[in-house]
Amino acid sequence: MLPDKPVLSDGPSLPDWYVMMDRARLPDPSALVPHLPANSALIIRDPDPLVAAQMAVKLGEHCRRHGVLVLLSCPEPPQTLPCDGIHIPEKALARWRASDLQRLRPGLLTASAHSPRAIRRAAHFGCDAVIVSPLFATKSHPGSPALGFSRFARIVRESALPVIALGGIGKRDLR
Repeated sequence: MLPDKPVLSDGPSLPDWYVMMDRARLPDPSALVPHLPANSALIIRDPDPLVAAQMAVKLGEHCRRHGVLVLLSCPEPPQTLPCDGIHIPEKALARWRASDLQRLRPGLLTASAHSPRAIRRAAHFGCDAVIVSPLFATKSHPGSPALGFSRFARIVRESALPVIALGGIGKRDLR
């Protein structure tokens, strides 16, 4: 678990950088962790929740040594939380209850969202931020329509939560 996180005047302290684990393209992110910028978060996801939880435990100490938060992508509420926070996929948010959060006490709570309506649901649930994707075309979701900057900017303007862009972002896009 995270120590008490500092609260800024405009909300919780959030990582500046996020990496989403992908079984096909990034099955073991341990080699990447030392190269992540300060104030980064690694979201562990796997179709098998047990495998994801085991990976979060395996990477936990390594990530702490490098100042990287570990979030576990959880389609269902787990019995215990072996890391710093929780990421809830958009379609799974309906399976979660406030009592799950009270029991697990995540230091950081994010949800994926693909529309303003999904962002409102995440805000109502108490998420700290939403991850909106894909900003650009991405190999992890072939054929999914990309938002692009204009549509993404409109979503950000309408959001009551901090919005994190994900998907297809390369070095040339960082500015």
